Amino acid sequence: MISDEIREQQKKLKDMTLKEKAGYIAYYYKWHIIIALVILSVAVSFIYNLATKKENVLFLEVINSNVPLDGTGDLIEPYREKAADFDPKKQQMTADYCYIDVNGGDYMSMATDQKVTAMLTVGSIDAMIAPPAVIEKYKATECFTDMREVLPRDLRDRLEKAGIEYYYSKITDVNTNTITDVPIGVIITNTPVIKSGFTDNNGIDQKYYQSDSGAFPVYTVMYNSAYMDRAVDFLYYLLGDR
Repeated sequence: MISDEIREQQKKLKDMTLKEKAGYIAYYYKWHIIIALVILSVAVSFIYNLATKKENVLFLEVINSNVPLDGTGDLIEPYREKAADFDPKKQQMTADYCYIDVNGGDYMSMATDQKVTAMLTVGSIDAMIAPPAVIEKYKATECFTDMREVLPRDLRDRLEKAGIEYYYSKITDVNTNTITDVPIGVIITNTPVIKSGFTDNNGIDQKYYQSDSGAFPVYTVMYNSAYMDRAVDFLYYLLGDR
């Protein structure tokens, strides 16, 4: 029985010195101690991560841009410094830069495509910047919003005044089977932030997108975004209003 085993262990430890007791316990109970330490470590790590986890209030997917992997030219960092109602101690904003070949491409491009598709499906992406070919590719997921319904009147007026156009795409109404042109994005080529470009680590001025190649950037907002207001506010920033 367990009580008999405990009494037996107590007898063995009774006449031992403190050092001998420590050695005995370490030898006979080392696996119990190791397991207990592992469980404690996992528990502490879980509690720490839970306590320090930040809420991601904007996830921006940037596809086929010229932003290098070293992070030079990141669009989120300067916005983060200007954004209103943003608490860096509790919140974070993220931009993911990737390349996708709309014609299939290599395994890396295909894997990235699958990742983006999955994130769009579950609503992890709040806004996307991508060239028209990529926008058309993901249009089938029905993830984009009609920008006329998302943007407030003052922002629509601001776009019109600046001569910045919507990006229209043909959308089929499943109920009536009619095809209409819907503004699912904003062409941001001439917005101050995108137009100014960035300087890379070698001191060379770079453009976010090479508009002369037809790969001009389109800004879209996801219909299932949990932070749509923030995604809209980011467009104000691109216009130089933040």
